[in-house]
Amino acid sequence: MRKGWGWLALLLCSVAWAAVPTGVVVEGIHDQEIVTDQARIRISASPGYEVQADLNGESIPIAKWVTLWRPDYYELSLQSKAPTGTVQEGRIRFIIRASERGSSEDGLPSWTPPPLIPSSAAEWEGAEPHWIAPQRWPAGVVLPLALWMRDQEGRVVRANEVLRPEGMPVCKLYRGVGAVVLPPQPVGMLTYGGVLGPIETKVQICIEETSDWEPGTLTETQTVWGPNGRIRVKEDFTLTETQRLVIEAGTVVLLDPGVNFWIQGKLESRGTSTNPVAFVPADPSRPWGGFVVQGSSAEVLCRATIFTGSGADPDWFQHHSEMGHSHRQEQPLFYLGGGAHAELTDCVLVDLAGQAGHGEDAFLTLRRTLIQRCITAGQYNGGAVTILDSALIEFPQHSPEFVDGDNDAIYFTEGDHVLRNTLIGWAKDDGIDAGSGGSGTVLVENCWIEGCFHEGLAWSGGGRKTTTRHTVILNCGQGIECGWSSSEQSPDVYAEDCLVVGNVVGLRFGDNYDWSYRGFLRVTNSLVLYNVRDVWGMNWDDWTYRTNQMDIRSNFLSQPNPLHPHNWVWDPAQDGFRLVHWIPQAEKNPGVGLAVWSRQIDPTHRVFQPFLGLSRPTAHSVSVHLLWTFADGTTQTHTLQIPAGAMWISIQPTPEAMEQPAWLALQGAEGAEITGQRGLLFFPASATSQLTLIAAGSRWRYLDGDQQPQGDWTVLDYDDGDWKEGPAQLGFGDGDEATVIDGGPAGHRYATVYFRHRFQVKDPTAVARLTLGLLCDDGAVVYLNGQELLRENMPDGPISHTTYTGHATGSENTFHTYRLSPDRLRAGWNLLAVEVHQANPTSSDMSFDLWLQADPLPRLHWMKGNGRLLLYWADPTAVLETADSVLGPWRPRPEDSSPVEVAPEGIQFYRLRLSNP
Repeated sequence: MRKGWGWLALLLCSVAWAAVPTGVVVEGIHDQEIVTDQARIRISASPGYEVQADLNGESIPIAKWVTLWRPDYYELSLQSKAPTGTVQEGRIRFIIRASERGSSEDGLPSWTPPPLIPSSAAEWEGAEPHWIAPQRWPAGVVLPLALWMRDQEGRVVRANEVLRPEGMPVCKLYRGVGAVVLPPQPVGMLTYGGVLGPIETKVQICIEETSDWEPGTLTETQTVWGPNGRIRVKEDFTLTETQRLVIEAGTVVLLDPGVNFWIQGKLESRGTSTNPVAFVPADPSRPWGGFVVQGSSAEVLCRATIFTGSGADPDWFQHHSEMGHSHRQEQPLFYLGGGAHAELTDCVLVDLAGQAGHGEDAFLTLRRTLIQRCITAGQYNGGAVTILDSALIEFPQHSPEFVDGDNDAIYFTEGDHVLRNTLIGWAKDDGIDAGSGGSGTVLVENCWIEGCFHEGLAWSGGGRKTTTRHTVILNCGQGIECGWSSSEQSPDVYAEDCLVVGNVVGLRFGDNYDWSYRGFLRVTNSLVLYNVRDVWGMNWDDWTYRTNQMDIRSNFLSQPNPLHPHNWVWDPAQDGFRLVHWIPQAEKNPGVGLAVWSRQIDPTHRVFQPFLGLSRPTAHSVSVHLLWTFADGTTQTHTLQIPAGAMWISIQPTPEAMEQPAWLALQGAEGAEITGQRGLLFFPASATSQLTLIAAGSRWRYLDGDQQPQGDWTVLDYDDGDWKEGPAQLGFGDGDEATVIDGGPAGHRYATVYFRHRFQVKDPTAVARLTLGLLCDDGAVVYLNGQELLRENMPDGPISHTTYTGHATGSENTFHTYRLSPDRLRAGWNLLAVEVHQANPTSSDMSFDLWLQADPLPRLHWMKGNGRLLLYWADPTAVLETADSVLGPWRPRPEDSSPVEVAPEGIQFYRLRLSNP
């Protein structure tokens, strides 16, 4: 029963239903509407009526405007009582969409996977390092290294840490595995390593004084490049069907820019973990090409081989359209076609400019192989892929930046594929995406999937059958998704015995697009815990919840779900022991820390999302003690508890932290070891002098139609009185425009639309830099007071109103951010002008929006706490210096440089320097 409506239970009259009940006035929203960034709604009652309004189960005031900014799905429940006593109920459903995320997350809160928390010392017990690293290496060549942490039985230890050799690039271990590519090292003995909990590990490599590079040549039948060879390949070469190339252990193959191997015969490399074969670029700034392996007689067998720096052609599939279809156009390291076979064992593919692979009716097997930091591990159309005891991580890298560009860990269309005992994650899109194409099967067994912006497992497509068993899925946008389909009863998605924790949605039937969904999702005997929504079945093709296409039973859920009643409710005090089934270390104390991407955050920002996180779920609860220190000198303490089975909890700022700078510090923990970030500065925007010069959604003067402005339209005093005017987003074709412009007839789109906006600046000398966010489809040129500031997806040289970009943008709903000099600002009125260009005459849409902020010159502040001084400033890219040098010994990353704790004695003079003016 809703609060305040007890009298409803006593009514003996009928209840009528309508979208908006009689007597209710709704302003600002309508049913099944999708709005961008925020919604303002007001519910009022007609004379004589009593009205109740609940938003997602919480009452909202009547006759007052309510502003909502959180991206999510909302249900507005309405009830009215007429003077006659008749009661009507209604419901309005709507979505707030984040402009920078577009439709890719419709109906979900914006999700950025939190950074990993380092593991505790206890989590590393029993782990042994297994390096893939050479004993000797040529000078002047980049040096790739990889490390696996395994137990005595050979299983990977799923723990996190960062190796931090002094003065050298770090190596991040994701669940027990990671690789690093070092710049060319000086001649002599190199030692690389660090500490992982209680374990110290290192490798020593002799950097050669001289290396004799020989040309890569072939004989008519079999060629052997002998052990510890130094081979230089300067141009493409081909292995015919009758040729075989064998590369022995320790050989380094140095490849010039753009070099490709065309393989119709057999290639075999025979490295060892202490003497691997390596393929590396001659020029690290200019990638080499890749291996094109074609035909049923073509075969690649690689053991303990390292590949880095491939992928020379960013438009390879456009330039080789006969090679098949890929969601990404970048060149793959291994292209496999027409029945070709490739088998990689104990190999490392790291820091590739393009994709790791691609298959067209081919066969790929990976064993104990690491693929890290590339566009994607590849798309495989038909054939069969088998991945065993491997790791596919960082696509293209682990960072908080959102990219809507098909950066999946791996993508399957047709074919039959198997993944076992494999780590998959930290992808800007999905972990495994089985999407477009015909029928096929995918088996995922005993895998660990983590940190994907969108789905951990995205199952879609006609005729698809997937099975997932004994698999862990953590910190993804959606854990297991049964998505779109093109035929009845597909995809058929089945999962059992899985641990699905800390995702936005744990189990999902449907997707975030208004497509067709005809498949079926069955999940049983799993733990689906502490997700924002454990189970969800909303679909946007008809705005219905599809319980009839879901069978979710015999699982543990965080909360009771009346739509899925045949499950148990998780009791953290009683059920924690069950986690050991998936995570043997669950009974040990985990690591804990602040799971945030910066040491400074604005709690008033609409995507504010600080977490207190664990290195992994644990079988017992964890208590963490927090100390708040405020700029006014006051302090507060409190304790947060993370229940058994949870991965993280959200930190809610105190009211004081919303109004003034506040330093949050972790003081201690029970049931966990503090291993991660211990402090976080809450710096509300109201406490800074940052100024918004142009807000997103502002009104713009614009000139559309097939015409070019007369005179210099980019200067302030240009007369634009006869131009049209409207709020952003401006454009056509997407359905999310606030102002629809004339883009020309379909098939003959006008090339250019022109925009102008005036704004004021009181004192330009107080501005340190400008930050500009640009959303455009397909390209743009931006001017400030008559001078060009930047170009986005535009050719060099002169631009006219007939210029097309030639390339469509891949993220038409994303704001791209630029830091710019304030030199062109003037006191008083200023003019920002933008011309937006279409890709070609057949473009289906156009979009434009822009925001501009003035970042003030950095000002140093301080507060006292724990017998130390906390120095802080609003601009996180400024660097703190003493009178003589940058403050040491800690050298933070630029984005983490504020705040800094220092002892009050000793150094007396400080200053700020902009590291990125």
